[in-house]
Amino acid sequence: VQFDLAAQGFDRVRGEDFHRRMLETARAIPGVRAAALSPNLPMGGGIGRTTFPEGQEAATGTAGQFTNANEISVGYFDALGISLLRGRDINDMDRDGAPRVVVINGAMAKMVWQGQDPLGKRFKFFGDQEFRQVVGVVEDTKIFTLGEDAQPQAYIPVLQQFNPTMTLNVRTQADGEALLPMLRREVQALQPTMPLTKRQT
Repeated sequence: VQFDLAAQGFDRVRGEDFHRRMLETARAIPGVRAAALSPNLPMGGGIGRTTFPEGQEAATGTAGQFTNANEISVGYFDALGISLLRGRDINDMDRDGAPRVVVINGAMAKMVWQGQDPLGKRFKFFGDQEFRQVVGVVEDTKIFTLGEDAQPQAYIPVLQQFNPTMTLNVRTQADGEALLPMLRREVQALQPTMPLTKRQT
């Protein structure tokens, strides 16, 4: 289910608190195995960002490399069934004020650091003031269509880059369709005036 906190007038502090309460509520529902937040899903598209590896920032005149970016909560890879290949997942310590980190997929590792170990490498997105350090590598997923070649993808902790428009992703033990009304009721009780849209299994 998708929701938009900006339309409800939430600032970042209230928004992050709502994200936390929403995940706690969803994870407590019987039949829910995992829950996480992200603006985009596999085959749901993404937002493209230009990346500059350390030493190749925009000021050097290089063109940069294009990758997709997705802001995620803790538990995203578990909820979506995406395997961690190397390094670590994001955790609750990866928040505003902490060193900026990122998890990338294998396609981005190959594109930006061909033949090198990407763990510990740093890059900036165009417009960023700080570097982000690669702490993990996950398997590739399909971003737009089943038939596409592997596309580069960067996963940013949402606690380090707040996004008010998100999708609540829930993995269930049984029929997700049967659980959807309870999920909607419990989550919407947190903010009754907020629409939950694009509800689907």
